[in-house]
Parts: sequence; structure tokens; C-alpha cells
Amino acid sequence: MKKRTGGTAAAKPEAPSASQAALYKLIIGYFAEHGRPPTFAEIAKLDGKTVGAAVAYRIRGLNKKGLLHLHGDARTRGIEVPRVRETTKALAGEMLAATRNGGLETRERHNGKPVIVGEPPTAKQARVYKLVLKVFADNGHPPTLHELMDLGDISSTAVVLSHLNSLHRRGMIVLHRALGIKGKSRGIEIPRITEATKALASKMLAELD
Repeated sequence: MKKRTGGTAAAKPEAPSASQAALYKLIIGYFAEHGRPPTFAEIAKLDGKTVGAAVAYRIRGLNKKGLLHLHGDARTRGIEVPRVRETTKALAGEMLAATRNGGLETRERHNGKPVIVGEPPTAKQARVYKLVLKVFADNGHPPTLHELMDLGDISSTAVVLSHLNSLHRRGMIVLHRALGIKGKSRGIEIPRITEATKALASKMLAELD
């Protein structure tokens, strides 16, 4: 008798230990409350520890088991939850598509008055906003200043930051630097994506109970 050939079912991820599962739940809880990834130090605090290194081993264990994905180090918000990441990519892709063909109003400023929430961006600011959306859509996480500089062929990170501050004042993004939130490396949020992340993480947290 000939042996059957063909693909085999993918192996299931290894189940986390009780300690890892408890930490994973804390991480999902953070996403549910804040809509953004925690730093190692923030996870440590939730776990009753004083330094991020105290939880690093378990975080890397969750990464190996496929429950988390790490793209940064302990100093950045480089922790991703695969299910959240894929949802973020899809939503950002929809938002990016909606900006095309005149879908994003722009308005040049000449009056010198303070920027207000809801005011349309200038053409240059709109371009940076689209770049931010593109990185979210491609990767499921925010860009760094250097990534935006390279993607947009912009002269310096200072110019990038100026545009991001303007988008922050308009309410189009949330810039961690402007609010004094730690973990600045990828400290850019888009409110709609943040709220969607909170909703999904809350659902995932309920599933863990």
C-alpha cells in the first residue's frame, strides 16, 4: 500500500505555564485599558515587580509559544498580540484606502491662529498621516520618527515631529511625547485604532476568564 502524501496540520502552539498565563492576562488587560502595548516596566509593575527584567523571561517565553510577538526591546512598546496586530492591520488598511481620491480634506493655514481639534491638516501633514496609516496597515504597529523620515523622504526627524505635533493638536493622532507618556520610540496612536484595540482586548480578556 502506498503511503498517503500531502500537507499535515500545523502543530498547535505549546500551552503557557500557569505563571506565563497569568502574565499574559495582565498584558491583555493593559491593552484593554489603554489600547496600546505596555513596556516591560509597566508589565513588571502590574505583576508586583520593580524592574522590567523581572518579567522578561516569561515575556520571551510567551513570544516563543506564539502568544506574543516581540519586535523591540525592554525600552520600547515592542510587544504585540498577534490577534490584535492582524485586526489593527485590517482597520488601518481600510482607513488608508478611505484617504485616497480626495477622501481626506486638507487646508493650508495662513491666519496664524491656534490649531483646534477637528481642523483639516495641511497637505504636508496629511501626507505624514497617510504614512503613519501605511505603517500600521503593513505592520500592525506604529512607526518610529526615523521610519517616517525614510518613507517620506523627509529632511529630518525634527520636521517629522513638527508634522506629528500638528496632527496631535488636530486630534488625528495621539503623540506620546506631547503627553509625557513613557516609551516614545513608537509612541504614536490613532484614536480609532486605539478604541478598536481596547474593544478587542476586552473581548479577549473575557474569553480568558
